Amino acid sequence: MNPLIHLFTWAVLAVIVLAMAAYRYALVHHEDATLGLLESASQASEQTRVYRKAHIIERWGKLLTLVVIVYGLTLATAYLYHLWQVGAQMPR
Repeated sequence: MNPLIHLFTWAVLAVIVLAMAAYRYALVHHEDATLGLLESASQASEQTRVYRKAHIIERWGKLLTLVVIVYGLTLATAYLYHLWQVGAQMPR
C-alpha cells in the first residue's frame, strides 16, 4: 500500500487537532474565568454554555492528539522497519 496515503491521513488529523486547539482558544480567550457575584443570570448562563463547549472540544482534542501521536509513531516505526529490511537485502 502507498505510504503517502497514510502520511496524508496523519497530516489531516494533525491539522484537525490544531484547528480544534485554535477554535478552543478563540472561544475562551475573552471569557472571564471567575463568576462575579453581581452578574446577571443570562451572563452566567452564557459563560456556562461557553465553558461546556470548550470542555467538549478539549476532551476531543486530547483524544485526537493521542491518536495523532500513536499514528505518527506507528508510521515512523513502519518506515524505519522498511529501511532496515531494504538495508539487510543489499549485497555487501
